[in-house]
Amino acid sequence: MIANEYNPDQPLDYSVSDYLLSRLKSRQSEVAWYLHFRELDWSEIIQSAERIADAIMKCAEDIGGQEAFVSLIDILEAEEPDKNGNAHEIFPLVAMEAIEESLAQHVIGALAFARKRIINLLSTSKEMVASARARDFLRRVSRTYLLCFDAECIVMCRSALEAQFDAEISNDDCITVLRRQLNVSDRDQPLFNLCEKINVAAKLGKITQQIKSLAHEVRDTANTVVHEKPAPPCDATKILKKTVAVITALGN
Repeated sequence: MIANEYNPDQPLDYSVSDYLLSRLKSRQSEVAWYLHFRELDWSEIIQSAERIADAIMKCAEDIGGQEAFVSLIDILEAEEPDKNGNAHEIFPLVAMEAIEESLAQHVIGALAFARKRIINLLSTSKEMVASARARDFLRRVSRTYLLCFDAECIVMCRSALEAQFDAEISNDDCITVLRRQLNVSDRDQPLFNLCEKINVAAKLGKITQQIKSLAHEVRDTANTVVHEKPAPPCDATKILKKTVAVITALGN
C-alpha cells in the first residue's frame, strides 16, 4: 500500500477486497503502459489474451468437456499472433497475466464470504474431545469452508465424523450390540460402517436420539454429494454445525 492511500482518520473507508480490486486495475494499467512502450497495439492484444484466458478457465473448470476443449482450440488458432510481429514473444506472457487476473478475481470475490464464515467458525468452535484423526479432517473442513468449497466441506465433515466414531465405537461394541459375527474375508474393507456405528453409539447411550439424527443427516448429505450429485442439497454451514455438535457430544 502506498503511504498516501492510507487515511489515519478513516482507516477503514474501504475494504481489503476494494483495495485488491483497485490494485488489480493498476496492474492492468501497468501492463497496458508496457505494451504501449513496446509500440504494440495493446488494446487488441489484451482483448485477445482475455478471450484465450476465458476459454482456458472454462476448459479447466469443465474437465473432460469436449465442447469446452474444442472451443479452446478454435480460439487459440484464431487468436494466435503473427509470428513475424513484435507481439509474438510477449503475447504468451499477456495471456498468462489474463489467466492470473481471472483467478485473482475469483479469490477476491471469495473474501467477502470468507469474512462472514470466519465468524461462523469461531461461534461453532468449542473444546472438543476429538481424536487426532478427526482433528486432521476438521482442519480440512475449515479450509474448504472458508474457500467456499461447500460440497468438499460436506464430504470432509462426514470424514471427520467417521474418524470420531471409529475412535469411540470399537468393533467389540458393534459385535455385542448388533449380535453378529465379523466377516474378515476382505480385510481391506472396514468391519463396520458409519451407519452401524452411529446406531450402536445410540444404543449404548453414548449419544442421544437427537444427536443420532444429526449424525445420520451429515452422513446422508455427504453420501448424496459423493454418489448422486455434486451440488450440495443444503447449506454447508448447517452441516458444519451439526458435525461439531455430534463430535462434541460423542467425545464428552
